[in-house]
Amino acid sequence: MNFNSHPNPVEYARRSYLWWFGLSMIAYVVAILFSRMVLNAHSIPGSWDTTVAVLPIFPVIFVFVAIVRFVRGTDELQRQSSIPWPSPGVPRPSCPSRMV
Repeated sequence: MNFNSHPNPVEYARRSYLWWFGLSMIAYVVAILFSRMVLNAHSIPGSWDTTVAVLPIFPVIFVFVAIVRFVRGTDELQRQSSIPWPSPGVPRPSCPSRMV
């Protein structure tokens, strides 16, 4: 049996997360640099200023999508160990699907 062709699902989720997070952050940096360059050049009409200023928000949305895909791709134990809980005195809820 070849284990390299079928990686661990958690490892696959981690690799996918790193790939999508990295691409999203590169797109974010490019969008920031582009919007700052255009806004500092004053080469666009006033109505487009807002559109260019909001442009970096779209890569940030993909960062959140990458995080959600990572969390959904991991198993329950990995989720509990990787997601910080706000207070040590507050008990963690169990899996919501089992509360029905």
